[in-house]
Amino acid sequence: MAQDTAQAALQSKSRFLAQASHDLRQPIHSVGFYLDILRTTGTEIERNQLIDRIERAIGSVSRLFKSLLDISRVDSGTIEVVAETIALDAMLADIVQQNEQHAYWNNVELRYLPTRFKVRADPTLLATMVQNLVSNAIKYSHGAKVLVGARRKGDSIAIEIYDQGIGIDANHLPHIFEEFYRAHEAGDRDAEGVGLGLAIVARLALLSGFEVTVNSQRNKGTMARISGIPVSARQIASAPVIDGWIAKPLDKFRVILIEDDQDVLDATRTLLGLWGCDVQSYAEMPIHVRPADVIVADFDLGDGQLGTDAIRTIRSQHGEAIPAILMTGHSGPQIEQHIDRLDVQILSKPVQPAT
Repeated sequence: MAQDTAQAALQSKSRFLAQASHDLRQPIHSVGFYLDILRTTGTEIERNQLIDRIERAIGSVSRLFKSLLDISRVDSGTIEVVAETIALDAMLADIVQQNEQHAYWNNVELRYLPTRFKVRADPTLLATMVQNLVSNAIKYSHGAKVLVGARRKGDSIAIEIYDQGIGIDANHLPHIFEEFYRAHEAGDRDAEGVGLGLAIVARLALLSGFEVTVNSQRNKGTMARISGIPVSARQIASAPVIDGWIAKPLDKFRVILIEDDQDVLDATRTLLGLWGCDVQSYAEMPIHVRPADVIVADFDLGDGQLGTDAIRTIRSQHGEAIPAILMTGHSGPQIEQHIDRLDVQILSKPVQPAT
C-alpha cells in the first residue's frame, strides 16, 4: 500500500515537472525570438505588436510562478486566515481589470456585474481564489464570453464565474480539484498551466470555511462558485470623489523605493514616475529619507541587509508606521521569521504592474 502511494506520488511529480518545464520553456523560447526581431524591426506598429507578444509570454511565466508560490504557501501550513470586511465591488472590479489583457489575448469578452455586497473574509485569500477561477475561465474560453458576479443566498454570498468555453467532460469532474490534474481531451487547444489552479482554490476555500463547486458540460461552458461567504453589515469608507471623478490614487504619491538590483530599481522607479509618483530610490539601506506615503522594499538588499530592517529603521526615524510593501522571491516561511508582527503587504515576485 505504501509502495503504491509512493509510486503514485512519484508519477504525479514527474507529470508536474514535465508540464512545468513545457510551460516555462514555451514563453521563454518565444521571448528570445521576439527580442531578436525587435532589434531589427523598424516601424512603430510592428514594435508595439512585438512588445505586446513579449508581455503576453512573460505573463504566462508569471502566472505559473504565482501558482507554484500559492501551493507552496498552502503546503507549508503557515497560512493564517484573517477575516475583515470587504467591499466585493472594488475587489472583483480590480481582479477583472487585472485580467483584461489576458482576456484580450484569448479573444474573450470579459464582463463583470457590479455589486453592493460587503462580506467577511480574508481579502488576500479570497482574491487569490477568485483570480484563479477567472484566469481558468479565460484560459478555456477562447473566442467566447466570461461573466463574473455575485448573488446573495440568505446570510451568505456566492461569487460566480460563468464561461461559454469548451467545458469539462463528465469523467474529469470528480478529479478537477486534484493537484496537477488537467482535464484535457485529444484535440483541445493547448493551454498553459500545470493543474494547480483549482487545487489552490479548493484548499484555500477549506481554510476559509467556504465551499467551491464547479458545474460544467462539454462544449457548453462552465460555472464555478465560491459559496458560504458571510454577509457583513459594516460600512466601508468609499474612495474620495472630486467633481464626479474618483481621485487619482497615485498622483503626487510619495514613495521610498529600496531595491538592490539596478535593473529592477530603474524599471520600478520609471513606472512609478509615469504614474505620477514622487520617488526616492535607493540601491541599499538608506541613511536619511524624506517623509513619504509608502515604502516599497525588496526583501534581500545585499551585504546581509534586509528590507524588513529598512522599513523598521525608516519608521523609527519618522516616528510613524508608514505603510509598506515588501517584494520578495522567497516563499512565506522563509521571510516570516524576519517580519515579527511587522505590518507590511507582501508581494511575491514576479509582480505585475496592475498588481
